Amino acid sequence: MEKNISTAAEQTETAEVKKNPKIVELARPYKFDDTEYTEIDLSGLDKLTIKDAVLIIKKLYNEGEMAAMITPETATAYTDALAAAATKLPIEFFELLPIGASKKVRQTVQASLRNATADDDNKDKHSHVMKFGKPYTYKGETYTEIDLSGVANMTGMNVRQAENRMEEEDIRAAEKTLNYYYCCLIASMATGKDVAFFLGLPLSEAVQLRAEVNHKDFFA
Repeated sequence: MEKNISTAAEQTETAEVKKNPKIVELARPYKFDDTEYTEIDLSGLDKLTIKDAVLIIKKLYNEGEMAAMITPETATAYTDALAAAATKLPIEFFELLPIGASKKVRQTVQASLRNATADDDNKDKHSHVMKFGKPYTYKGETYTEIDLSGVANMTGMNVRQAENRMEEEDIRAAEKTLNYYYCCLIASMATGKDVAFFLGLPLSEAVQLRAEVNHKDFFA
């Protein structure tokens, strides 16, 4: 009998460990469009890419959401838009959430923007090889990392090219070097990979890519 009780406890513990971190449990039911919600499943964030983030930031800029222009992941407008894209729910669903639930959604989205390797304490701080959180397949080839050391060979002309390309795509930013599309352009020129290679990376790689492209070693 004691063994059975122990087994049940172990099963409960295992279930808790396996709990989906992208499911936001609400403190009280939330009613929207005649439907009542007790939780919000943000698992769809795993399917979003850097390109999705670029298009969302572009839209927010055109709508005058200035808080999302420099470091968008700190802006509720941006995390709400990502949550809407991940769940296929209207943006109003997230705009009208109670403040406590809104904070939970924002924190869950923010947590999904960084892959586990970005916080690896054993990583060589002067290595400019960006390791992906998961294997990434592009045009039939699978990658686990990308060497961005070529950023060191970029010139002012490359920066101008990236800035002009942003204008051509009608993508504007308060600080261009922190814009995801700009970082994809620079990474593309540094590696010889298509811009689409970087735009197709999972959303979870966006913050790390921006940090790697803007690493202080390149600007010493």
